[in-house]
Amino acid sequence: MRMTLANEANAPEEFLRGIEQAFAMYDCLGCSQIAAACNQRRLEIMAQAAREGNFCGYCTDLVHRELGPQFCLLPFAPVNIKVAPGVSKENAERPAEYDESTHTITIYFERFEKVGDLWRWTGFSEDLSQVVWHELLHACGDLLSRGRTDGLLRHKCSGADVIRELVKQASP
Repeated sequence: MRMTLANEANAPEEFLRGIEQAFAMYDCLGCSQIAAACNQRRLEIMAQAAREGNFCGYCTDLVHRELGPQFCLLPFAPVNIKVAPGVSKENAERPAEYDESTHTITIYFERFEKVGDLWRWTGFSEDLSQVVWHELLHACGDLLSRGRTDGLLRHKCSGADVIRELVKQASP
């Protein structure tokens, strides 16, 4: 996959490098490996919810609604990423969003803070890489317009968290 990166927020170079690194890790793993791992985790979560009646406090119906459809990911080129000032007009808490019509991921720089070595989504545990990976899942086809739910279970527990594990396994 290819990426274009526009820095409209005058974000520091290390923030931009973080985006580039997250993109490179995703691209190196590839859509088929990511989809297979995400689908495996998705099935594990659904099985656990069926056994226990919930998953991490989420009722079985919600788990199945969010995780029912498989991850079917295809590389999209180019992926346009824009680092923007301000916050999302739709939801001021949102750190990023994907616009299917322009194939653009917008990352809102003001929603991040530097914590140690990492840029973190302010007030949340997710770091910049996890936010980028979440949006790349959308850019590669896991879209609301295709009946997917944009929820915590789908894109964090069976998405970005799985990608983080794949990256750890691939690192020397």
